[in-house]
Amino acid sequence: MRLVLTGRSGPLVVEIEYREAQENAKAFHNVMQDVHLARQRNGAYGWSVARDIAYRELWTERYHSPTWLKYLRQRNRATQTERELDQQAVAFHIGPEPVRIRRKLERRSVPRAGRQTYQTALRTKSMPLIVSRREAVVAIVKNQEIEPVVSRMQACGEGQVLHRAR
Repeated sequence: MRLVLTGRSGPLVVEIEYREAQENAKAFHNVMQDVHLARQRNGAYGWSVARDIAYRELWTERYHSPTWLKYLRQRNRATQTERELDQQAVAFHIGPEPVRIRRKLERRSVPRAGRQTYQTALRTKSMPLIVSRREAVVAIVKNQEIEPVVSRMQACGEGQVLHRAR
């Protein structure tokens, strides 16, 4: 079953899997740095390339596009030089299967009503963040309520303050 996409669907995550011979790793990585610049020029963001820990010949290129339409434009906007870079990267690929391309529609989680997110707390600098080892949860608490809790937790070594409001 395929998702129905509109031009405004997004953000999109694109992952491209390459299998590269270990002796070509450095040359492949150098080509990928040029591919990175080409992807950025065409509007991609959050680009990265990663080597699999268990399967050293497996590399994954990953980047984001704001919408499906912008992704399609990125693909069609490539210059001849950028197409040649893509071909160079694919030329390193080994194995009987072609390079694998995955396109994913990213869904971000939305906090429940009434809860302040960690990012909001950092932006407003109104609350510290406390991590309790015992419960392994993250709690955000208002400044006036937090000081006695912080003191108790630090005294018995149960938690650590990661961020304090200024």
